[in-house]
Amino acid sequence: MCIPIETADLIEKRIDNAYLAFYQYGKRDQTFGPFQQPFLHAKANQCLKNNLSIVRKGYPFALDVSVKMYDKLVIGTGGHQAYSSNVGMTLHPLYGVPYVPSPSIKGLLRHVFLHEMCGEALAKVMQEKKDEPQTDEQFVEAVLKNVSAETRQCYVDWFGIGSGTIKETGQQGSLIFLDGVIEGSNVHKDVITPHYVDYYTKFGKNAPTDDQSPNIIQMSSLKKVSVQFSIVMSDALTKEQTKTLQNLIRLAFEEYGIGAKTSIGYGLGKVKFKEKSGATL
Repeated sequence: MCIPIETADLIEKRIDNAYLAFYQYGKRDQTFGPFQQPFLHAKANQCLKNNLSIVRKGYPFALDVSVKMYDKLVIGTGGHQAYSSNVGMTLHPLYGVPYVPSPSIKGLLRHVFLHEMCGEALAKVMQEKKDEPQTDEQFVEAVLKNVSAETRQCYVDWFGIGSGTIKETGQQGSLIFLDGVIEGSNVHKDVITPHYVDYYTKFGKNAPTDDQSPNIIQMSSLKKVSVQFSIVMSDALTKEQTKTLQNLIRLAFEEYGIGAKTSIGYGLGKVKFKEKSGATL
C-alpha cells in the first residue's frame, strides 16, 4: 500500500481491530503472521454478546446452547489474508473478534438432519443422481421425496426450502440461528499440511503418491474455548420437537464437529442446554 512512512507509522500505532489488521491493512515492512492475543479484546467480545442478547430477547421462545470444546476449534480456513500466505480465521467484521457465523451453525444442523433422519433416502439419491448436475435445493427435494411426510414437514418447517421445489413456492424456516459467541479466545499457532499437492491441485489427474512433498500452511486455531449461541423462534416447539432438536445439536457438536479438521478431533465439544428460557448470552 503506497502511503507516506509517517502515515503508515500512525496507522500501525492506532489500529486495534483484528479484522482490519489482518484482512484490510497491508503492513509496510512484513506480512502479518498468525493472530496475536492483544488484538482480541474482551470488551469488543462483550459488545457482540450484548447485541446478540438484545436480538434474542426480541423473540418469545429460544433454545440457548453452550458448547465447551474438547480441544481445538478452527473456523474460516477458506479465507486468506490479503497480504499473507497464512490461512485466515473468521473474525467479526465490526468487532474484530473470533465468532461462529450463524449460517455455519444452521448448515451443520441441516447436514446432521439429512444424515441422521434421512439416511437411507440420502444414500439412495446420492447413488442414483451422482452423475446428474443439480442445485442444492433440487438435491434436498429429491431426498425429501423419499422420506416420511412427518420427516419431510419437520425439515421444511425448521430449515425452510427455496422456491421452485415444494409446490412451486418456497417456505422460510421457523428456526432463526444467531451467531455463536466464543468465550476464552486462546489463540494458538497451527498448520494445515496437504500431503498430496499434485493430486489436489490437478483435480485427481495425478495419483496421490508418497513422493510428493507436503505443503505446510500456517494457520491459527482456538484451543479449549466455549461457544454460546441461541436458536430463536416465534412459536414454541412441542416437547417432542424440542427433544429432537436437542438430539440433533448434541450429535452435531459431539460427533460431527463444526469448522475445519473435524476428522482429527477439531470442532468437537460437550453440549449443555441452559435451563431457564429467559436466559441470555
